[in-house]
Amino acid sequence: MAPPCAELAPSASPTAAGLADPDAAIAAQHALSFARSTTPASIETVAKSLRDRAWVTRMIAAPGGSLCLLPPVLGALAANPSKEARAAFVSLVTSKVWAEDGTDSSSIERVGTLLRATGAFRPTSPEVVAMWKQLAAPSVGWAPVVTQALSENGTTEAATLFEAMLRDTAFELDNRISWLHSDLLGHRASPVLLAMAIRLLDAKELALRVGAIESVFDYNQRWWGMCGGPKLVPLATFTADGRTQLRAFATKAKKQKLDKALTQAITRTLAELDKLPPAK
Repeated sequence: MAPPCAELAPSASPTAAGLADPDAAIAAQHALSFARSTTPASIETVAKSLRDRAWVTRMIAAPGGSLCLLPPVLGALAANPSKEARAAFVSLVTSKVWAEDGTDSSSIERVGTLLRATGAFRPTSPEVVAMWKQLAAPSVGWAPVVTQALSENGTTEAATLFEAMLRDTAFELDNRISWLHSDLLGHRASPVLLAMAIRLLDAKELALRVGAIESVFDYNQRWWGMCGGPKLVPLATFTADGRTQLRAFATKAKKQKLDKALTQAITRTLAELDKLPPAK
């Protein structure tokens, strides 16, 4: 398992020359500052580097490049609400620099890094949705990363595709349940994903329905083996809408054929919810 990344600090005085610093970590600090900016010129400066195959390849090849250096930069650009930043991020999604290339092994890291960053791009765009759908195909092998991005993104478009993937029997049932146990569970406070989970209660596969219920009301280390699972989202962080969806889910879930332990988990969750002060 790779060591955790130290938080990348933005440069206090970013410059275009800093993006070419021989130390990739310093170059990433300059890029992060530009990616967080609302100044069109700053956004274009970092976007130009992110569309430069040589620059991106250098960053990927650096120690921790695809894990610790590029993700904060892409994440900041994806989360930046300015129209220039959004346009710049979409330009990466449609750029050949970030597309998978069978002749370039590093392209796999580029695709994965950009795909994960789409989780922060809200509202989404047709280009991002098209990327998700292309990589969500059972034959291409990106499905587990796509579901991570979709659950983090949490928009209606993301939830719609996530639900379609969960219902798609072209994927192994065990894999689909593992996405629930990781990706739905890690974002169970999302009203949009809770609404999706409610809809899943009409799925034909009982195991899928149970997996959705487990992912919202239970938490069991055996689902992830030796690996650590996602953090359980505290009920106190649920919005008023999220709490309403949670209660609606519980009502429908109790009508399913559940074992005693899962039924008790639902009851415990509702009891804990009842003790909380009203959501702000």
